[in-house]
This record gives sequence, C-alpha cells and structure tokens, in this order.
Amino acid sequence: VLILLDKSGSMSARMTSGAGVYYPESTAFDSNGDVYTGQYYTYGIKKFTYSNSTVDTTFGTNGLYSGTGNCRSYYPRSMKVHNGYLYVNSYSLRRIFRVNLSNGVCDWNKSANYSNTLDIQNNILYSLNRNGVVVRNLSTNTDISCSFSGDLQNQGRYAYGMSVDHTGNNMYLQYPRYFFRFEYWFRCTGISNFKLRIGVVPNIIF
Repeated sequence: VLILLDKSGSMSARMTSGAGVYYPESTAFDSNGDVYTGQYYTYGIKKFTYSNSTVDTTFGTNGLYSGTGNCRSYYPRSMKVHNGYLYVNSYSLRRIFRVNLSNGVCDWNKSANYSNTLDIQNNILYSLNRNGVVVRNLSTNTDISCSFSGDLQNQGRYAYGMSVDHTGNNMYLQYPRYFFRFEYWFRCTGISNFKLRIGVVPNIIF
C-alpha cells in the first residue's frame, strides 16, 4: 500500500521504522489533509502530518493511538474524522468509538457486532454490523433507533465498504466484485424529519 503525503503526490519511498505502517486496515483524513492510518490487529492508529509527511508524535503516545478498554484499536476496519473527532470501527473489539483529537481522549463508544463499515453525512453517523445498524445524531449526541431487513441486511452485514451520499437518501455498499445502491433504506422509530424506509431492490453493478 502506498500512502501519498506530499503535496505533489509523487512520494514513493517506502515508509520504515517509526514512520512505517503495519498492514493498514483503514485511513481517514482531517481538514488539514493529515492522514490517520489504522493498522492490523492491535498495532494502533498513526497520524501523518500533511505539511511535512512525518508522523505526528503529539498524537496518542509518540504518534501512536492504541486505546484501552472499550476504546481499543483492534482491527480498525473503517474510520472517519468529523468535527474534531476521529470515529473508529474496531471490528474485533465489536465496538465503535471516537477520540477527541484536541486532547486524545476517547469519550464515547457503542456496541457494533463485527462491523466493517462506517460513514457520516449531515451530522448523522451510520454503521452496519452483523446484528443490526447503528445510527447516531452527532449534533445532539443521541442514538436513533433504526433497524434493517431484507436485501440491505443480507448485503450490509458483510459489506467491505459503505458510503452515504450528501442527501442521506442513498447508501452504497462495496463487495469484491459488486456494488450495491439502496434508496431510502432504514426503518427508524420516532423520526419525522428523515426519509428512511426499507429500501427497494438494489441496483447491482458488476
């Protein structure tokens, strides 16, 4: 895996020693262009600074976040930076957690049974897992009670990647050889402002 950090996009030198990456699982980017790379197993998350292409040693412990308890990085399959927080899907820990990037403190975590996928749109966090779906309003820091079934459940629980478009009405799922689109895809309770319902049969691109 080649991670380009220089402004020209031409850097091709292999990272070694302190700047090395051990089997990267996922990446995320902040508004400065800095890169967060989640590593295999429990080898933690590293931050690389865009301006000088080096490890940011102020992040975590000497540039490495490993976490403890329900905030451990344990096969971080997907990550997202949003409003000063790093959200992490810790697959084998079976939890989602977030780290405050201003102080390095993990201040929230949520059960998510073997989840690969996570996305954030319009201040709403979405994540699919083996047993259900996590939807959270990040503006109010409250969970939204939602469920899925049918095609979305069958495909979403094992998807390798997931993205929600800016309207919040379309979800895209990635498989090794397939790409699925779901429209209006969740059933949520107590919500009047969301256009969420069980989706139509997905479009499939080979």
